[in-house]
Amino acid sequence: MVLSTRNTPDDNSIESVKAMIMELSQNMVNMNNQMNDQNRTVNEKIEGLLLQNRYFKEDIQRLRSGGEGTGRNASHYTRSTKLEFPKFNGDDVRGWLYKSQQFFSVDRIEEDEKVRISSIHLQDKALNWHQNYVRIHGEDIDWTTYAEAIQKRFGSVIDDPLSELKNLKQTGTVQSYYGEFERLINKLEVNEKYAISLFLGGLQKEIELAVRMFKPKTLEDALCLAKLQEDTIVAVKKRSAPLLPLPKSNLYSICSEEYLQP
Repeated sequence: MVLSTRNTPDDNSIESVKAMIMELSQNMVNMNNQMNDQNRTVNEKIEGLLLQNRYFKEDIQRLRSGGEGTGRNASHYTRSTKLEFPKFNGDDVRGWLYKSQQFFSVDRIEEDEKVRISSIHLQDKALNWHQNYVRIHGEDIDWTTYAEAIQKRFGSVIDDPLSELKNLKQTGTVQSYYGEFERLINKLEVNEKYAISLFLGGLQKEIELAVRMFKPKTLEDALCLAKLQEDTIVAVKKRSAPLLPLPKSNLYSICSEEYLQP
């Protein structure tokens, strides 16, 4: 009898092929999903760049036409400069209000956004005050009212910069004296002539008299002359100082021989 030797497929081989086909199919699906995600991200970036480009074009056209421009487009354009709003923890409220106003002006912030933006940058006791203030008065507060309130809370109770300036005297270098003078003069609205008079009045006499001879017309000129005179005094003192100090016994003997003889 002759047996048939016809070949039959191996079951294990078939299962392996099926597994490979399924794995390949899954990899293709994953690759397709990744490509879709990448395409979506690229499309979003392109849309963002196109939107930003449109803002830029609108602002360029506005600037060329001489218009000021307000609203979202103007804010988006200026905020691309990444200016940092000043933080405030309760110290130097005058300086913080000044820098805040500068930020609002440069970044063209809308009036109804000023309090909200500033509150995000409050810290410590300033933040505690703000939370209590809006709890009592509500969050619909205009910036002028808010600025006056925070000035009353953190400003000095007795604030008389003019009196402080009149009593301010130079005790160290001209530079350190001017630093304190500048801090106080910035709180006042005085003309240049009066500011110069106040500055000269606080200088050391040997510096003041020399500077007054030149009759400076600006505060910057007065400061420059005061520094020059200060440097001159220091140089003269160094040049006139003895190279080596004389012993007290020798100094006494010289004086006694020359001036103490009967």
